[in-house]
Amino acid sequence: MKQFNFYKWTMLSILFASVLCSCGGDSGAEDIDDYATDTSIAITGNPSEITPVSAEIVCKANITQGGSASFEIGVLYSTDSEALNDFKGKKASTKNLVGNAYKITLSSLQPNTTYYYRSYVTTGGVNNYGKIKNFTTQSVASPNTLQADTITAFSAYLHGTREITKEYASEIGFSCYDGFVISDRKDSIEYKGWFVSTDSYNYSYKSFPNGNYRIIVTGLQPQCVYYYKAFSKINGGYTYGTVKSFTTGEFDKPTISFPTDITITSASVTVGTNNLSNYTVSSIGVNYATDATKLEKSYNTSTSNMISGTQHPVSLSGLIPNTTYYIRPFVSVNTGNQTQKVYGETITFKTANFPAPTSNVNEVTYNGVSITVNTPQTSLYKKVGVQYSLKKDDINNGVIVYNSNYTTETSSIISITGLSEQTTYYYRPVYYALKGSNYYDNERYDIVYGDVKTFVTTKAPPRQTMTITTAGTYGWETYNNTSYSNCLRSNNMGVASSTARSILSFTVNQATDLTFGYKVSSESGYDKMTIKVDNSTICNGISGSTYKSSNSISLAKGDHTITLEYTKNNSGNSNHDCGYIYNIAVNGELLSNDDFK
Repeated sequence: MKQFNFYKWTMLSILFASVLCSCGGDSGAEDIDDYATDTSIAITGNPSEITPVSAEIVCKANITQGGSASFEIGVLYSTDSEALNDFKGKKASTKNLVGNAYKITLSSLQPNTTYYYRSYVTTGGVNNYGKIKNFTTQSVASPNTLQADTITAFSAYLHGTREITKEYASEIGFSCYDGFVISDRKDSIEYKGWFVSTDSYNYSYKSFPNGNYRIIVTGLQPQCVYYYKAFSKINGGYTYGTVKSFTTGEFDKPTISFPTDITITSASVTVGTNNLSNYTVSSIGVNYATDATKLEKSYNTSTSNMISGTQHPVSLSGLIPNTTYYIRPFVSVNTGNQTQKVYGETITFKTANFPAPTSNVNEVTYNGVSITVNTPQTSLYKKVGVQYSLKKDDINNGVIVYNSNYTTETSSIISITGLSEQTTYYYRPVYYALKGSNYYDNERYDIVYGDVKTFVTTKAPPRQTMTITTAGTYGWETYNNTSYSNCLRSNNMGVASSTARSILSFTVNQATDLTFGYKVSSESGYDKMTIKVDNSTICNGISGSTYKSSNSISLAKGDHTITLEYTKNNSGNSNHDCGYIYNIAVNGELLSNDDFK
């Protein structure tokens, strides 16, 4: 039995691993043997010897036997990767294929620029492409950030240097300018900062400008740390120096008092400052908004009428009721060629809510109630109503009955129907008040409630009945007709020179409405019908075929009568030869024929 040679197997394992590493990954080490050999293949290699203006790339290609007589190999390249996806871009080609490798040198490139490239092989008019890769050329400029000086509360001078790599600068014509990027946040200087730069210079290969430059930055805030770094922009690409910082000088920030005289739409504040006689001040005031982030955009501004002194009153108006506001004081100081705002600390306050509504019950019936709701006098639109429930603890989930329109009136009457008799209800007045002026904007409604009160519905009256009294030989009597809930008709059909006259007597215990329909079917112009309610004539001497399906008469509480007459002349009978009254209802409740006594 052979002894296990640990050293031998260890070395074989290392060798095997090195072979695998040399054939895998994205290092440009793909091999022709990895692909079928009956198709021409292009494999994109990695770049080497990258300079500001050139790069060298070694790729691989397999040329099929049929295409070896005429082929083209090379690299497509562009600053736009999408162009290579469409197989477009600049071409760099060669005929020099050594084994299955070829070298391409890309020249006349732009400094500090990212290029995308892919290999290709063309045989027999057919193109085959390798993977897309990229590289970035070196810069010909090296910026260096120097320390800022001449620092005031609102400005500072930033200093930097620039060095041009002459070895490659002579090969190109290029555009270059310098400057700084500055921010009050170090972690996002390139994304949140702003750029300040020198004038743009166009340098040719004959000129290699090196040396110092400085830029004054203004519009800074007092006592604030700023971070900055120099940059050089060569042919559209940025190269940066290291990050440095400085702190602006002191300027006493304005203060603000907590608002007073707060109403639903207004408030008053006082901006405090030190003596500003040594500065040129253009305005003093506040920015305010319902969103703290909008203060950066000076969302709303209100200024003081008093610039001199140290106390500056400011009035705010047009506010939204019951809303939290963020408010920040500022002083606008002229700093030479521009005006700079200096801000104080932000405070918050809340506008007053709408005053609660009040209410009183006007009238309670067995199935309804009338309630007056009183709302505050404002110019804002509101929708007024009453919320009610059977339990006080359930009032928040109660039914709300609103009037149909928005109003600016201070008093509204709300009627509720469909209630149960002899029942205690809990209710409270309510209105939807608009926070803004646009009452089509549902997001701006604010609901305001009043105190909870009670009312008790009355006992329902007995079923309505009517007493029929006939005056004379003929009268009116009930008539069964399935088309109507109730019907009365005259009974003197065919009797010449006769009158059927009856009086319906009834009593109502509350103001209500009486409704009914009527019809006459008689000899036109001779046999006639007349109906009166109390002293009001509803129809007078109508004849022929005439009807009206609905009549409505308002009745006061108390006793009432309906007088019915059908009068015939001395000869002739036509149609049904009678009059009808039907679907008599009191307070919306239809009577039946049994309700006529």
